[in-house]
Amino acid sequence: MERAFFEAGKALAELRDRRLYRSSHRTFEEYCRDRISRVYSSALEESVQKFLEMLGKLNRAYLTDLEEKVLSVLEFEI
Repeated sequence: MERAFFEAGKALAELRDRRLYRSSHRTFEEYCRDRISRVYSSALEESVQKFLEMLGKLNRAYLTDLEEKVLSVLEFEI
């Protein structure tokens, strides 16, 4: 995991130093905000989808308290 953070940091430093973000964003800060937001939202969406698929495969007629809470949060957010 530490290695992944190190590699990501190196890649971001190169993007910043070589100004490779300029083809799509005015500033490096704008680039980071946009990219991190999209990556986070995509990962969150994927996690929610997997969770809902797992709930659908359950072979029981009830949900645990935690499952109920997660579903209520998802319903509120969606």
